[in-house]
Amino acid sequence: MNDGFVEIACPVCGGLDFSTIVEITPDEFLSDSRKKYYNLEVLNITMDTSFYIKKCRYCSFVMLNPRFGDDLYGVVYNEAKVGQYDKNDWMFAAGDLQRLHNTHSKYDAAINLLESIIHLKDRFEKVKNEGKKPIRLLDYGCGMGHILDLCKVFDIEAKGVEVDDKRLSYCDARGLDVCRPEELSADEN
Repeated sequence: MNDGFVEIACPVCGGLDFSTIVEITPDEFLSDSRKKYYNLEVLNITMDTSFYIKKCRYCSFVMLNPRFGDDLYGVVYNEAKVGQYDKNDWMFAAGDLQRLHNTHSKYDAAINLLESIIHLKDRFEKVKNEGKKPIRLLDYGCGMGHILDLCKVFDIEAKGVEVDDKRLSYCDARGLDVCRPEELSADEN
């Protein structure tokens, strides 16, 4: 396996004994268009590099293992995607298309958020969660911050984590509470 990969313990039970469910290469799992989209060389992998989906022998949790090390996530999001903003710059610019895109993306985010907070419905008997213990949400991989925006409506304390430089700047410019994974404080981590 490549030097940029790390073997991790099971995040559920801490186990270190896994069975391999699937061994697959980028040549097998990437579509033709995605093969052109990713610059695998910056990740020091090839189309023949094996990826393993493993199952914990103790708790049956399934995950990719080994996986990219922390130092490679920024490379994956900021360097390995060839021309990722060439067609999407309008997402970050003001104008009608940006509002239309954000409206659609926020609609999708709203459904996910509402499905999640339905489990906390007793916390929303009053407007803005008044008199209740504050709800805190960590949006890991917050993207354009749509869920963070929606949390304001429900008075949910929300923080976003992102590794994509352009998305981080976009969220920062909108006053959203975002950071890189390594910047999370101990109590947030």
